[in-house]
Amino acid sequence: MLQSQPTLDNVIVRVSLKAQRPNAFLQERFVGDFRYRVNQRARFIRGLNPGDRVVVRLFTPQNVLIGYSEFELLDDNAAVNLILPSQSSSYGVVRTVYGVDSDENGVIDTNRNTYSYFTQVSGSSYRDSRVTFLSDTRNINTSLFQTQSISTSSSAVYSSSFESGTFSLIGRTIPCFISGLAPALTAAPGEVVEITNISSSSISTYEVSQLILVYQEVGFTEGTIISIDDYDDDDDDNGDDDSESDSGDDDDDDDSDDDDEYDDDDDRRSRRRNCNQGIGNGTEGCDPGNSRPRGGSNDETGRTPNGSRQR
Repeated sequence: MLQSQPTLDNVIVRVSLKAQRPNAFLQERFVGDFRYRVNQRARFIRGLNPGDRVVVRLFTPQNVLIGYSEFELLDDNAAVNLILPSQSSSYGVVRTVYGVDSDENGVIDTNRNTYSYFTQVSGSSYRDSRVTFLSDTRNINTSLFQTQSISTSSSAVYSSSFESGTFSLIGRTIPCFISGLAPALTAAPGEVVEITNISSSSISTYEVSQLILVYQEVGFTEGTIISIDDYDDDDDDNGDDDSESDSGDDDDDDDSDDDDEYDDDDDRRSRRRNCNQGIGNGTEGCDPGNSRPRGGSNDETGRTPNGSRQR
């Protein structure tokens, strides 16, 4: 998490994964709620494949939703930066900047594509909030999102699948919480599972495939997404059911074999596994696939979480 002039002591980052399948995505699987100090970094590895999408929801320490973003996992290790505005009056807008970080030093490689765009949350209540993936920066004070390592940008640069196709997001407004999501994804942070504290003395590393299994009972959303319209609520004009069931890709979707560097998935393609991404400052983005989980609920030392806590 990055912020040029920190206005919060910490930010709670809710991470979930939508695994790619042929012409579809599996519904969201909860990875965890992580408490970051501003300008802090973590790594996420294993269970992350190129083309998968990571969903990030940002909350204040008082559990106020102040941001939502999604990004696509790349073919190699990646650095992902989520930048909050330097003024609290602009909360709700988040800038996402990410790209390949082949040497895992937390800096996007200069000779590779850098994706940079803004998302804006709106709505009068938590559960009814919506997010827009902005196609330009006309109504954004971009100077609020400049950091020492990342300059301002006057344009939006999305990955190709975000720009066009069945699952494009650029210019779209979607619910932050679709119907049918698992309880760990819709509850306020700390209500269903404990919040994991990111280490302040070292870079915490978390294994996504293991965390998904740890929280499976409360964090596993059934079904698949076969169109961007599936993001919408049931009362939208398209009338689609956002929790369409898919009996073939639920518990046995090969989450457990994501630990291998290459995985022959159910789509019969060999999928590369090391797209580590960090979430936070500089490299603290989403470590798309190589990180090993160390650190569990309310644990800064890198131990495996004990599991979910229900209240």
